[in-house]
Amino acid sequence: MFNSLKTILYLFLAFVFAINNIAIATKSNIELDEISKQEIIDRLSAFTHSCKQNEPCAKLANNTLEDSSGKNRTAEDIYNKYCVACHLAGILGAPKKGNSQDWKKHLANHKGNFNDMWHSAIKGIGAMPPRGNCSNCSDDEIKSTIEFMSGLRP
Repeated sequence: MFNSLKTILYLFLAFVFAINNIAIATKSNIELDEISKQEIIDRLSAFTHSCKQNEPCAKLANNTLEDSSGKNRTAEDIYNKYCVACHLAGILGAPKKGNSQDWKKHLANHKGNFNDMWHSAIKGIGAMPPRGNCSNCSDDEIKSTIEFMSGLRP
C-alpha cells in the first residue's frame, strides 16, 4: 500500500508540474513593439541574406559607405567592423591578420593568384559569406581590406 501511495503522489506532482509549465509557457509570449521588431530584423538581416552594393537590402543592414563622420571608410574600418571576428584568431580556417604564413598558404590555394583570392572573397569562400557580410562593400574595398589584412599586393 505504501508503494501505491508513493506512486500516486509522484503522478500527482508530475501532473501539477506539467500544468504549471503549460501556464508559464502561455503567459511568456512577450509582445514586442514595432520598433523592437524592426531592430531585430535589421540586426539579423546581414546574417540571413547577402546582397550587393546599391540593392535595397544593403540599406536594411544599416551599412553605409561612409562612416558617421561622413568620410569614406578605410580598409581598417571595414576589417574592424566585418572581418575581425574571424581573421583575428583564425576562426574556421580564416587566415589571421598580419600572419604572412597563413596568407601565403591561402594564396597558394588560389594558385598564387591574388586576383583569384580576391574574387573568391567577393563570391564567398569556405565559411565566409560573400563579401564577408559587408554587403555594401565595393570590389575595391574588398581588395584593399585583403591587402590590409594580408600585407599582399596584386
